[in-house]
Amino acid sequence: MKTIISITAIVLLFVLSGCTNQEPLSKEEEIPSSTNNQGPTNPPTTELDDAKINLFADVSKYDGIAEKEIEISGEKYMTKFIKHDFLPVGFYVPDFINEKKFHDGNEFEGPHSSLISIFSPDQLSLDPLVMREELEVYQEYMGSQIHDGADQIKIKYEDFFRVNIEGTELVIRLSYFEDESKTVLPQFIDILKTLKYTE
Repeated sequence: MKTIISITAIVLLFVLSGCTNQEPLSKEEEIPSSTNNQGPTNPPTTELDDAKINLFADVSKYDGIAEKEIEISGEKYMTKFIKHDFLPVGFYVPDFINEKKFHDGNEFEGPHSSLISIFSPDQLSLDPLVMREELEVYQEYMGSQIHDGADQIKIKYEDFFRVNIEGTELVIRLSYFEDESKTVLPQFIDILKTLKYTE
């Protein structure tokens, strides 16, 4: 009986001594690194990016409806569809917008000689543009030219917007005087939203 107890004690002692001689875990094994296992992260999305407005989100093919009522600056207007002479697009415009014919196409004239013009990119050679904060909320806004030289009676803005419709790249220019910007610009923005493409 004593022999059995002695053998059991020796075996138990051997097992315990083997456990105590085991190599301790390294720090890397004990505590996984919080940086080593992380993949690349995307830059944070800013509130400004989230707030960008797509002016031409609802662009669709012209359905043949010649006249329709739309809201411009909070008021309802009956409008008619006018196609650009050479480019495959057009707008619904109210009666305070007049169509002007030129050799390179038609433009849309508003109050006080303000204009909506449409171009293909190769028709324009834009000088360096400045960014106007109130227009940076629009995804398609490219920048502006501000004409305020000594020969200018009044400061004039030209704002440029880029749109791609069915693979056709276009540039839209809004032209108006600074003192008309509070009224003309919101009207023009609402008119841009009626853009349709044609065949």
